[in-house]
Amino acid sequence: MLHAILRLCFTVSITILVMVTVIGPARASTAIQDAIGRLNIGDNHGALAIADRGIEQGPSPDLQLIRGYALLGLNQIDAAKHAVIAARASTQRYQYLMLRGHILAHEGHHNMALMWYRRAYDLAPDATAKRLALTAGRDEKNRHHWIWSADFSIRSSDNLNMSTRDETVMLLGLPFTLSPNARATSGREYNASLTSRYKVSQSESHLTTAGLALSAQRSDGSPQTVNGITLSFDTVWKVQMLNAPKTITFSAIQRRPEIKISHSQVQSASMSVAGQIDDRLGWSVGIGVVADNSETWENRTKQITASMTYFVRPGLNIGLDAAQSQTTSDLETQKQKTTVFRPFLTYRCEGCAVDFDIFSELSTVKYDEPTPLFGVVRADRLQQVGVIATLNSVTFFGMSPYLSVKHTKRSSNIGLYDAMARDVFVGFKSVF
Repeated sequence: MLHAILRLCFTVSITILVMVTVIGPARASTAIQDAIGRLNIGDNHGALAIADRGIEQGPSPDLQLIRGYALLGLNQIDAAKHAVIAARASTQRYQYLMLRGHILAHEGHHNMALMWYRRAYDLAPDATAKRLALTAGRDEKNRHHWIWSADFSIRSSDNLNMSTRDETVMLLGLPFTLSPNARATSGREYNASLTSRYKVSQSESHLTTAGLALSAQRSDGSPQTVNGITLSFDTVWKVQMLNAPKTITFSAIQRRPEIKISHSQVQSASMSVAGQIDDRLGWSVGIGVVADNSETWENRTKQITASMTYFVRPGLNIGLDAAQSQTTSDLETQKQKTTVFRPFLTYRCEGCAVDFDIFSELSTVKYDEPTPLFGVVRADRLQQVGVIATLNSVTFFGMSPYLSVKHTKRSSNIGLYDAMARDVFVGFKSVF
């Protein structure tokens, strides 16, 4: 509790520094400037006295706002609540919203505090103010048990089903015409997801959460919406191994891709260990299993993963994810072996309006027996490259718009499985 109060007071003091910058001497009265000066040196009693004398000379929502900060610093919460109500007409909307969040956070109303911090983030006058609201919001997430996030997007693609564009295929030396549904289909796909996570237990060395995610997807030409549900359980431990700190993560997921189809479900479990080689180079390794079940078939996958990340400088990271998996199916006697390499680059410019994530993937899929009707062992190569641009300077209730462009190409020694797609995603996602 003491740590939370100290953190809150620190946040309040930084907010006042931002207030000095925003109000500026040209706009501020002498009383306001003097009161802010007192707050900056931690003299809440002096700031309160100056604000009270100024208000005696006439109503001033901006001075009421300063009173609210001073009273909060003196731990007089009820009086601070009355002051913030009197400050509703203040021209300093960002500071007003932040103060509302601070008071609610002090009272333990974490979800409501987070809402006000999100509104403050939307109206932040500069990058420093945005970072302050974002930090305050993330601190609230760390303090309360529920975490919410959302994502809404529209996908436009020239190959929604990642299928061949050819109209005919050769089987046993004879040409066969493919149905329209078996060929590349262009159109739009609409996606929405809402995720809620509950902190079961938390300490300085571990965090355990249970989550529920709901998703909805609809495509052009499809008569119905696909509604999915996912249950998850994660626990993270920070331990000391080999004279260095390590992070161990256990995850379990139960997913039903279509809620209405009870016999279709995906179950997975994984464990990973992560650490630092030095201040700039991080690593992780992991193992996992996946069971994909339906009424008529069952796929089982075993996977090994590894990752390296190099922190070039603040905001700029490059790295490589690698994975190898083996899948067996009840419907097929052959096994599918997949090797994946994913180079990535993340660039978040301090004070810039847009963040960039550049990603790519090179993967190979090999089977151990000839494919029926084709008489050869199938081997695929998948190449993918894309970029995600997030416009952080524009927010709506803590959500920012983003644009993603992705190009995918699959080459196979069996022509039926050759495919290429160009996708564009436009949507909103949670910043907090």
